[in-house]
Amino acid sequence: MTSNQIARALSRKLLGKRHTRIMMDYYTEKLPRLKTPRTPAEWQKRTAKIRKDLLSKVYLKGHRPGINNAPPVIQWRGVIETGKGYRIRKLRYEGYPGMWIPALLYEPTNLRGKVPAVLNPNGHHRGGKAMDYKQARCINLAKRGMLALNTEFIGMGELQGSAFHMQQAHIDLCGVAGVGPMYLAMKRGLDVLLAHKHTDPERVTMTG
Repeated sequence: MTSNQIARALSRKLLGKRHTRIMMDYYTEKLPRLKTPRTPAEWQKRTAKIRKDLLSKVYLKGHRPGINNAPPVIQWRGVIETGKGYRIRKLRYEGYPGMWIPALLYEPTNLRGKVPAVLNPNGHHRGGKAMDYKQARCINLAKRGMLALNTEFIGMGELQGSAFHMQQAHIDLCGVAGVGPMYLAMKRGLDVLLAHKHTDPERVTMTG
């Protein structure tokens, strides 16, 4: 095929004027109307159904059955004793089968009983878990008596060269939810925290 033929093929308009708007309006009209629950019990019932639907139809569509409830695979890689009221434990965990995520767990030095735990997955900075503001936050949390897990974000930091999360739509083309690995990477981070013997499961949160 010559360059002129390619140019002519690419110049053809495949969609008519306002076609995408017409399609959007058509599908929007088919969406069920929101009916506001009237009682707290109705809200709780609706919440459980929405959560179940999102997991099966959005986040984990096409992924292998049971992947969401699989136990976390964790490898501990040493400890940094700072002598300043907290320590840093090096680790990596399998966020998705075959995808290892490096992380740092900031712990209070005198750790006793059950304490709050915070997952810090925020990305979109090339420095990843080494960003100064993220380190400062995790140190602050640990010195206040909490566990702070600082995870690497897909496509950033140590994962920057091997995974680019803006290409997840390519996976969707194969019938598998591209957002699934990102969801599981964070979910496994929470699993790591919940597996810690000092984590209070009633006081677990995450940054965004």
